[in-house]
Amino acid sequence: KIVKGILFFCLIMIAAGLLAALFAPSSQTVSRSIKIEAPQQVVFNQIANFKKWPNWDSWYAKDTNQIRTYDGTVGEKEYSYYWSSKNEDIGKGKTVATKITGYERMDFEIYLNNGGKGQVLNGHFELEENNGVTEVEWAVVSELSYPTKAMNYFIDGWIGSDFEQSLSNLKSMIEDPSFKGASASDQGVQI
Repeated sequence: KIVKGILFFCLIMIAAGLLAALFAPSSQTVSRSIKIEAPQQVVFNQIANFKKWPNWDSWYAKDTNQIRTYDGTVGEKEYSYYWSSKNEDIGKGKTVATKITGYERMDFEIYLNNGGKGQVLNGHFELEENNGVTEVEWAVVSELSYPTKAMNYFIDGWIGSDFEQSLSNLKSMIEDPSFKGASASDQGVQI
């Protein structure tokens, strides 16, 4: 009876999960924003140059021994970086800048390859300056089909806090008095 009860419970849980996946959104956007007291170009240059991400990216801080390699030229379409980590929370994958619009927006794709399971996420950084303060929005869209779309219920909880921490790190770094002396042209991206 105990074994039958356990099997029955497992079947109910699987059925409940599949039923929940039916009603899960096939697309879910995770978005966070922050205001940084700095010119838009200075902020954008920290975002568009993947080699600068370890200075503020919270995923890098989770494993500073991860391997990152870069391909292409900063500011150009198809500029990318690859990462590989033994930490299974970080895994491995690639981020590719797919479109840059002035100093206002960078669109990108993230190719995740954790445990051999591939997934592509589309996202963007959007910047708007007002009186020397730049608002930065970081967004990623998760588009999944049935039954994996059930993960869209949880994606904000999984990565939203990492977005918040990364943007907070970016703000602290740029607003630090020792950083403010750097001019926009010293930051590396010329559009």
